[in-house]
Amino acid sequence: MALAQLPNPGGPHLIAQAERSAVAVLAPEAPPEPGAEPALCLIGSGFFITTDLVLTCAHVVADEPELYVLSGSVTLRVKAVELIDPPYDGDDSWPVPDLALLRIEPAPPDDESDPYPVWLDLAPNASFISSAGYLSVGYDKRGPGGAAALASRLYDAGGTRKANAPGLPSFTYVELAGNTVPTYRSGSMVIDLSTGRVTGIVKAARAEDDGDGGYAVPLAGVLPRVLSRQLGVQKAKDILAAHDSFHARTVDWPAMCEHYFTGPQPPGAIRADSTKLPLNEVALLGLLVSIRHVVTDAELFEIIQSHSGLELAADAGLRDVALGLAATTTWSSTDVHSLLRFMDGLTTRLEHRVSQQWLAEARKWADGLAAKLNQTSRLRALRMQTSAIRRTSGAAEAGSSSLRVLVDPAFDPAGGYHVSIRMHHSAGVGAEQSPEETIGSASVLAHLRDVLPAAVRAAARLDGGCLIDLVLPLDLLAEPVHKWEVSGSTPLGHLLPVAVRSVERYRDRDDVPGARLREIWDRASKEAVSLQWIMCEDPENTGRAVEHTGLGLVNPPTSRHRRSRRLLDEAVQDGVPLLVWSASDCGVDHADPQNVSVLCAGPYFQGIAEEALRDVVLEDVPHRLFAKRSQAGAEELDAVALFWDNPGLGHEENLLTEPCYPEDS
Repeated sequence: MALAQLPNPGGPHLIAQAERSAVAVLAPEAPPEPGAEPALCLIGSGFFITTDLVLTCAHVVADEPELYVLSGSVTLRVKAVELIDPPYDGDDSWPVPDLALLRIEPAPPDDESDPYPVWLDLAPNASFISSAGYLSVGYDKRGPGGAAALASRLYDAGGTRKANAPGLPSFTYVELAGNTVPTYRSGSMVIDLSTGRVTGIVKAARAEDDGDGGYAVPLAGVLPRVLSRQLGVQKAKDILAAHDSFHARTVDWPAMCEHYFTGPQPPGAIRADSTKLPLNEVALLGLLVSIRHVVTDAELFEIIQSHSGLELAADAGLRDVALGLAATTTWSSTDVHSLLRFMDGLTTRLEHRVSQQWLAEARKWADGLAAKLNQTSRLRALRMQTSAIRRTSGAAEAGSSSLRVLVDPAFDPAGGYHVSIRMHHSAGVGAEQSPEETIGSASVLAHLRDVLPAAVRAAARLDGGCLIDLVLPLDLLAEPVHKWEVSGSTPLGHLLPVAVRSVERYRDRDDVPGARLREIWDRASKEAVSLQWIMCEDPENTGRAVEHTGLGLVNPPTSRHRRSRRLLDEAVQDGVPLLVWSASDCGVDHADPQNVSVLCAGPYFQGIAEEALRDVVLEDVPHRLFAKRSQAGAEELDAVALFWDNPGLGHEENLLTEPCYPEDS
């Protein structure tokens, strides 16, 4: 007997919700006579995940030419089997995840059918193991004549088992214990009794000689990836959007969960998990559904990259980011909750592309969450700060100032670096020099992290537009400076564009290597930028025989990516004047054969960089970068790091000095 118990008094309400969503999967007993309705028999269970899609097990419906579902008292025809994952034609038990998706034909107008989707918990890092146990609602044969009947069963969590599943590394499924799994229960929903939400699907019963219980497949991290792989990323997101919008509109199941499954709180108490309260979550998902087509692919990629710590899949969406932040971040007494920062950034980004009603609802949602988290004053301060940064970024773009940061190895027996920061103003005003310092080798990056954001804030106040001219030794070149945060939450490279140059080339200006570099520059400086790309899948390419003006690396030249580091060093030594690399790696382990179908971010980054530098002459690269980053909606360029070196331009000069064009002479 299972130890799991229905919550009191919420148990009957949970069962009532689940029974509205459960279906019996039916098939003809035999080919019907022409013109006659077929006699149907029960072959398994399933449940609605949208109003026209039923999830069940692949082994239930495989090889069935005609299918129906029984929803309440109404029989509905299956229009199509949308997917079976994985395909299988063997004789053993069906491999995991063993999922099938059925599209149901619309019921006639006078039909009483009212398909009601379950409320799925598909947070990217949701755990299936529940100490409270599980409720399963589905169909089996019972009573005189063995009619298909709807029933519920309680189970405890048993052990876990690992299995090989296509495209699902580290796949784990769970043993259900404490009760039998009747025949025809395959495909029935599994509800976590600690949350009241559907988290899995019953796959099979144990063998007859192996005791009671069975096995369940978790859906978080599995169903979204199966949908993406089988139906395409966009269709998968549309299915989840239909699920989310239904519950945001009806709120019956989320309201039931909030009432019976979140537990009472003392008056005035602050919940550390307020972001996970059902009504908070469903309202947030409803907001994200309505703007999913407004956010571009480039913007979505940039948002996901900025939350790389969540370890989201390559095909993740806004809902994954939001649910990941809600699940992994905790309430803090000193900082604005990361989910609030995410929503504030999203509303700012979309302010001129969405309706005023959506903006008002989004801000109201954030205000409510901030109140529950005791973060109201900090959210207000964040909004004031964001407004100030936007006013700065939107100031006159006619200025062409540069903030030059020179980090030069010190001529000192103790080693270290000589750090100087100089603001080159536009309009011939001259340079403003900050104090110069000598910093130990081990502390130089930490020092820059302190002084550079302060200098950038000052530059933003002094001048409506500015470019950061960072001159570093090669061994510091890979540091993703443009991703450092300014004012607490804004990437430095978002507030101001960043260009990087090397101290080594600066020092070589007046000797033989310097002459060779200037010769290379003179040949290429008037040419349009042309990049030779080093992708993840071409490990034999050395990048040495460059017939282009620049080299593009889809992985940053850090110690983790030694190949990119070596290629960058070689290219700099060979005098390649332009190098472009991504702020973060492609995120895919290409050596793992299970990742063959996983999308690599390399081609996406290549497209961003190529578009940013399209038709630009090499010597004008800093101006193009400056102009691009000054444009509204250019946040995707946060991912682009540029190494650009004009050997004829001293590091004491303004990087944005207007170049001389032939037609001006």
